[in-house]
Amino acid sequence: MAEKTQTRTHAAKPESFEVKEALVTLELGRTDAPVLRYLDFLARQVRFGTFHLLHVRPLFDTFRTLYER
Repeated sequence: MAEKTQTRTHAAKPESFEVKEALVTLELGRTDAPVLRYLDFLARQVRFGTFHLLHVRPLFDTFRTLYER
């Protein structure tokens, strides 16, 4: 019975592909952590110039009264 061994090779980042700017939005919700984890993963695969993080604040009840006037 022969055993197969699996070897992993890590692909190098493509030299010809680079993202010059990336805009990522966060919203103080449960999706923020997965978005940041994916961004970390992607940054290890592709070269990035600049990340812009935009925080989109959800509408809380305290701010709703200002809009109702």
